[in-house]
Amino acid sequence: RASPSVIDGKWGVVRDMPQSVPVQHFTPRNSRDFQGEKQFDVPPHALRIRFANRDKLWQQDEILVYDDGYDAATATRFETLELPGITDPAQIWRDGRYHIATARLRPEKYSFTVDIEHIVCTRGDLIRLTHDVPLFGLHSARVKEIAWENGSAVAVTLDAEVEIEDGKNYSLRFRKSAGETLVAAVTAQSGTVKTLYLQTPLAQQDAPQPGDLSMFGETGQDSAEMIVQAIRPGADFTARIICVDAAPEVHQADQGEIPAFDAQISVPPELRRPPPPKILSVQSGPEVLLAEDGGFTPRIVVHFAPPPAEEELELRVDIRAVEDEFFQKASFAQIAPHAVSITGVKTGGIYDLRFFYLRRRGWSSQETLLPNYFVTGTGGPPRDVENFRLNIHAHSAYLSWNPSPAPNLSHYVLRFAPGTAATGWEESVDMLPSIGKGTNSVSVPALAGTYLIKAVDLDGRMSENPSKILSGAAGLSGYNAVAVLDEAPDFAGEKNRMATIGGVLRLAGDDSIDDWDAIDTVQRFDIGLSGLAESGTYGFGGAFDLGAVYSSTLSAEMDIAVLDLSHAVDEWANVDLRPKWDSAAAGGSVWDVRLELRTTEDDPQEAEAEWSDWTDFLIGDYTARGFDFRLVVESADAFVTPVLSALRVKIDMPDRVDGAEDILSDAAGSTVLFTKIFRNIPAVAVAGHDMQTGDYFAVEHVTSAGFDIRFFNAAGEGIVRRFNYVAKGYGIQQ
Repeated sequence: RASPSVIDGKWGVVRDMPQSVPVQHFTPRNSRDFQGEKQFDVPPHALRIRFANRDKLWQQDEILVYDDGYDAATATRFETLELPGITDPAQIWRDGRYHIATARLRPEKYSFTVDIEHIVCTRGDLIRLTHDVPLFGLHSARVKEIAWENGSAVAVTLDAEVEIEDGKNYSLRFRKSAGETLVAAVTAQSGTVKTLYLQTPLAQQDAPQPGDLSMFGETGQDSAEMIVQAIRPGADFTARIICVDAAPEVHQADQGEIPAFDAQISVPPELRRPPPPKILSVQSGPEVLLAEDGGFTPRIVVHFAPPPAEEELELRVDIRAVEDEFFQKASFAQIAPHAVSITGVKTGGIYDLRFFYLRRRGWSSQETLLPNYFVTGTGGPPRDVENFRLNIHAHSAYLSWNPSPAPNLSHYVLRFAPGTAATGWEESVDMLPSIGKGTNSVSVPALAGTYLIKAVDLDGRMSENPSKILSGAAGLSGYNAVAVLDEAPDFAGEKNRMATIGGVLRLAGDDSIDDWDAIDTVQRFDIGLSGLAESGTYGFGGAFDLGAVYSSTLSAEMDIAVLDLSHAVDEWANVDLRPKWDSAAAGGSVWDVRLELRTTEDDPQEAEAEWSDWTDFLIGDYTARGFDFRLVVESADAFVTPVLSALRVKIDMPDRVDGAEDILSDAAGSTVLFTKIFRNIPAVAVAGHDMQTGDYFAVEHVTSAGFDIRFFNAAGEGIVRRFNYVAKGYGIQQ
C-alpha cells in the first residue's frame, strides 16, 4: 500500500494510510478547469492472488479473497492479482480485501488546475474539496467581514450569498492564513443571506480573518475528503491535481463488511426534487362539462393541495387511455391557483393520469398516479331524432327533423336502404355520414327505399333507435345502369372466417338446426358449441373494371338477419311452444356489418395497379376505373352472427350533355374536342350560321373525345362558317 516518490528532492515513500488533518483546501475560488472521471467496471466476485508462501517453504501458492456476499459455492467471476514481495498468507488476504474495497469505494477520479497553492500538498496527502460540479458542499466564498462582540467573533459576512433551509443544521469551514482548518456551526436562519451568525462565538486568536477561504454546507457535508493521487506541474507555477475519495473505510476492509460507496453529494435546494402533487378531488360529471362552439365537451377537473414549497412550481399532466401502451402529454389549463381542467377525453372513457411538479431548472417530482379513472361526462347516448320528415321535388328529396337537445351533440348520420319495405339500421348504407350539429335539413337524391337518421354525440355514441322514412319515389331517375354486382345466393367470393350455408352468408362456426339434413342423424340435441369467429371478411368475386376512368354513382343493398347459436334444442321446455325452428335473434348491439370499397384508376387486373385504401361504402359518385368491394362482419358474442341473404352493388352513370356556341370552322375544316371525354360515343347535332343556298357540312370521325367538321359550298369547295353543336352521351373519362 505504498509507492516510491521524490519529496523535496529526496527519495521517499508515499503510503496510503488513514489521515484526519487536511493539508490544503480547494474550492472554485482557488481552482479551475474541474473534471471528473468514473470507472464502470464489472467487479469480480473474488481475487485470485498468487504469491510465494513462506509457510510452505516459499513454494508458489494461491489464495482466493472473496468480496462480500460470495464464497466458494457462489463466486463465478474471478480476477488475478500479483502482490510481489509479500509472503505472509494473512497479509495477502488483508491486502486482497484492501484492493476490493479500493475498487468499490474509489471509483472516481477528480482533477483541477491550481496556482502556486499546490506546493502545500504532495502525493498521498489528505485535502478538502468543495465544488459545485460534483456537488461537494453547497457554497464556497471568502470572508469579507467579521462582526465582533465583547472581543469575540459572533458573525461572519461572506462575499457571496448562501441559501439556508428551515430545519437543517449548517456549518462553515475556514482555511486560515496558516493553512489550518476551522469548523464553526451557524445558528438557524432561513432564506438567502450573506451574514451568518455563529452558534459559539470565537476568540480573536481562533477567529477567521477577512480574505480567508470558506466552505459552506450542511453539518458534516461542507466539503469532501480527498487523497492526492498525482500532481502534474504546468506553466507559470500551476499544476494539475488528480485526487480520489479518501474513503477511510478501505483500511478496515479486513475487519468486516465493506460499506456502499458514498458519493458525498450535497444537493442544493434548487436542484432538489419538489414534493409530488397531492390530489384533493377529481370531477368529470355534468357539473364540469365545458361549453364551447354551441355544445358541451367532457373534461376532468382536478384540485390539488397547495405545495409546501414557496417557490413557483410548474405542473405537468400525462394521460393514457387504458387500451393504450404509452402516456402522452395531456391538454390541460389552469382554472384556479391549484386546479386544472383536462380536455381531450371521452364520456365513458377510462384513463390513467399522472401528475408531476417541475422546478424552474427542469427537476421533477415523483409522480402522483391516478389509475383507471372513469369519465362520467354527459351520461347516456343522445335521444332518438324526432319529427323526421320528407318532401319530394323533381329528382330531389328534402329531409328535415327537429334539432337534437343533446348538449354534447357532434353530428347526425343519414343512411339509405333501397326496397319497398322499411329496413333496419344495420342493413342500410351511409348516405351522409356526418351532418353538422347545426343542420336540421338536407337535400339528397329522391330514391325508392328507406331513409334512416341517428344523432351522434362527441363520444361517438349514437341514438338507440333510428328515425325512418319509407319513400316510394323513383330511384336514380335518368341514370343508366352499367352493372349490378349480385353476390347472392352463391356468395362465390373470397371468404375469410366466413361460411355460406343454405344460400346465406355468415360467420364461420357451429351450425343451427336449420342445417340438419335429417333429424334422425343427430346424436344429441345440444350442438356442443365451440363458438363463432369474432370477425370475418367477404370479398366480392373479383374487381369490376369499367375499362377506363369514369364518374359513376354507386348504391348498395343488403338483407340481414341474425342467428343466435346458443339457443340449443336441449334448452327448449316444450317444442310446441317454439315459434320458429331456426335460431333467429336480435342481438344488434353485439354485431356489426359494413360494406367497404377501394378504387383504382389503373387496370384492376394488373398486379401493379395502385389501389386506394379500404374505406366505408357511401352512396354517391366515385371517379375510378376499377372498383373492389368487401364485406366486414364483426360480433362481440361468440354465438351470434349476422346472416346475409342479399348483397348487391349497383354502378350507374348519368346522362351528360355537352355543347358550345358560335364556333368558327375554317375552309380546311376543324376538330372539336368535348369539354370532357364521354364514356361512350355520343350523338352529335350541328347547326350552321349564315348558311347560303347549296351550302352543306360533313361531320366525321366522331369519337368519345370529339369530332371533325367541315363546311362546303354548292361547288364542293371548303368554306368558313360558324356553328353550334350539342353532344349527348354518358359518363366521363378523366
